Amino acid sequence: MSVEDLQAKIVKIAQAYRGERLRNEEFSKALKSANVDLSQAKTIAAEHENLSMAFKEQSQKLSLLAKENKKTTLYKDTVKKQESVIGKLEGLLEKLMRDKKARDAERKALNNA
Repeated sequence: MSVEDLQAKIVKIAQAYRGERLRNEEFSKALKSANVDLSQAKTIAAEHENLSMAFKEQSQKLSLLAKENKKTTLYKDTVKKQESVIGKLEGLLEKLMRDKKARDAERKALNNA
């Protein structure tokens, strides 16, 4: 081989080396970017898991509170019915007491006569 051929090969090799070095730098940048993206994805996945657990807990608490609310409504209805019955019983008691007083007064009047 001649010196000129060797120089041409060296130039070609130097150009190929420079191209490979630039490609390696690009790959290195892409790899760093992918690592950052992967780290962010892991963080987001962990946050998603935490939020999912919190949502599940809140959903269970909400279900429990809904059940308690139904019971409270039932209790309120029961109290209203009991108050109505108590009111009727009080009215009946008052009527019976008036009737008894009237009978007692009538007996007293009959006995005095």
